[in-house]
Amino acid sequence: MSVSGGSQLLSKMPTNCLQIESGRDMTNKIKLTKTSVEGLPKPATGQAFYWDTETRGFGVRVSAGGAKSYIVERRVGRKTRRVTIGRTDDITVANARRDADAKIGQLASGLDPAAQKVRNDARLITIKNAFEIYIKAPKSKGVGVRTPKKPLTIRDIEKAMRRFEDWHEIPLTELTGKMVINRHADMTTKSPAQANLAFRYLRAAINEVMANHDDEDDPIIKRNPVDRLSRRNRKLWAEEKRATGHIPDNQISAWLDAVHNNLGGISLDNEKRDALIFMLLTGARFSEVLGNAKVGYPALEWRDVDFMKKTVLFRNTKNRMEHELPLSTQILTLLEQRKEISGKTYVFSDRKNNVPSDLRTAYEKIAEASGVRVTAHDLRRTFSTIASRLDISTYKLKRLINHISSDERGERDGGSTAGYIQITTDDLRDAMQRISDYIISPERREQVDILEVQT
Repeated sequence: MSVSGGSQLLSKMPTNCLQIESGRDMTNKIKLTKTSVEGLPKPATGQAFYWDTETRGFGVRVSAGGAKSYIVERRVGRKTRRVTIGRTDDITVANARRDADAKIGQLASGLDPAAQKVRNDARLITIKNAFEIYIKAPKSKGVGVRTPKKPLTIRDIEKAMRRFEDWHEIPLTELTGKMVINRHADMTTKSPAQANLAFRYLRAAINEVMANHDDEDDPIIKRNPVDRLSRRNRKLWAEEKRATGHIPDNQISAWLDAVHNNLGGISLDNEKRDALIFMLLTGARFSEVLGNAKVGYPALEWRDVDFMKKTVLFRNTKNRMEHELPLSTQILTLLEQRKEISGKTYVFSDRKNNVPSDLRTAYEKIAEASGVRVTAHDLRRTFSTIASRLDISTYKLKRLINHISSDERGERDGGSTAGYIQITTDDLRDAMQRISDYIISPERREQVDILEVQT
């Protein structure tokens, strides 16, 4: 081992210290006694190592701060292992030497005390620990692989984690498939979707721990207990009903009228009105338009609206990809009018740059006036439904609403065609204009109805 401090150390070493050379490293050997250990000098920087002349692999490590510890170092297979026995102030040389003999015997027989300690510690990892490890772990696949998880994802994981509060101190090794099945069934009675989501995150957290402590000969967890929900002969995941909320065709005009005429008197009424119409005409997510301060998503800014190119750019999207859309004539008109009344930074802000953070009051007002109760995500679903109704291709629709394909995530979806089709922003202009025309003009919707009947 090399010695930090070099010549300064050697000049200060006790007289009974023997210096030998091994390869390029200078190894200091000394008979370790109470007196010789007390006299070992500290290095100017780093650490210095002194090895016993009687017991091979037994030594003392001295830090630049003066701390001294007994250690054992031996090769185990192809790796050199160093095990700390204890501080020299806390244990005698004789006791340290006996402990060293025992550890050297273990190392010589192929047992690795350091590795075993890691494994023993791993066996004590609790469900709470597993969630914490998973939250800190980088994204493992798809777009943004090996980057930190997004704040919104972390929020969802923490929400799932709270559903297992009474399990937090249970070691993963004690979690059984039966416990999983019973708890999932109980949670399903309250919310099938939330039960499934919570256990998917639990499964991912356990998989993260299993990957970090993988040992084919003696795995800490032989099988993820959550996998019991997926057994072929008895699939126990709850059946989830996909949300279907959207604005029916015959109620689009009533909804738009309510947005235009019935939001007066509420806070930031003009901003909420324009944001709602913009979300309907673009299919954009709430956070892409109005941001989400709780998880650090900024609202749409004027720097991302290009009136010359007639485009809007959403930077911080759910799938980590920048998303550019062409602007229809109706959206351009809305944004030009908005430019006259907004602040300088955010598109849907008042003069003081205040942006709406909640649309629930607006939803209630609109529902009272029109009978149509929808949320921001329902507007996105309405946009997608209309695009499909207009026979816009699946590939263009995915691009319009910024849904990446399985191929792009690096997963299999039964085909690779999507990976070859490149759709530009200009390729979407006609589709965006047709969707806006359909939404804004009742006559357009009637024309489509006639064509469908004839077909």
